[in-house]
Amino acid sequence: MIRPDAGVPQEPVPVPQLVSELAAELGAAGEPEPVWRNALGGLTFKAHRADAQWFIKWQDITALAPAQQAEADLKAEAARLRWAGQFVNVPEVVDDGARSGQAWLVTRAISGLSAYVPQWRQHPEETVRAIALGLRRFHDALPVADCPFPLSWASAAPDAPAPEQLVVCHGDPCVPNTLLDERGQFLAHVDVGALGVGDRWADLAIATYSISWKVNFGRSYDQLFFSTYGVDPDPVRINYYRQLWDRS
Repeated sequence: MIRPDAGVPQEPVPVPQLVSELAAELGAAGEPEPVWRNALGGLTFKAHRADAQWFIKWQDITALAPAQQAEADLKAEAARLRWAGQFVNVPEVVDDGARSGQAWLVTRAISGLSAYVPQWRQHPEETVRAIALGLRRFHDALPVADCPFPLSWASAAPDAPAPEQLVVCHGDPCVPNTLLDERGQFLAHVDVGALGVGDRWADLAIATYSISWKVNFGRSYDQLFFSTYGVDPDPVRINYYRQLWDRS
């Protein structure tokens, strides 16, 4: 899951030997470039050659608690990507595995830019609409009856409201996980490691919550998001899932 303390590395990042080896196996040119650090210390690197580009996710799992290991399970993310890729635009899995306390996931890059980058944040209303439309397409396209994955982070608690509508949730629908094309239109989703069946408000509450974070747009665009998605706000479910997210 993306937290406000995750982001683009601001200091030099040593490239793990495993990542260098994976890049070499791909035939990549030069040293892999670090592009993201998650809140659990995992890193994502970009590798490329003239005719191809990949992203290599790397996670040291030796120091993680069991719950953190589940959150950083790259093999589980690979399985979800392969399943979801039958229906929606998500990165193609090239390789995944684990050894010596390190896990990795290699995906083929999609030619788009994250909604997180400054050029889209300069046009917040257009970008919020694109994020909302992308999430609606995701929910509409993925078949709930055929999905083998639960939405584990939002699993039912005694005080949970009854699901308003079950969908296949993205699971981590924060701003950086939507890709836009060169016109700023929705293109694809990434980072679906938490994908699973759940109340659509688990996604809707967190997508809008993320938009309001200072690191993204710094204010609420809830009304615009919900009208674009095509739903009236549900204050009870919004509040419940945002509080649950903050505790998880």
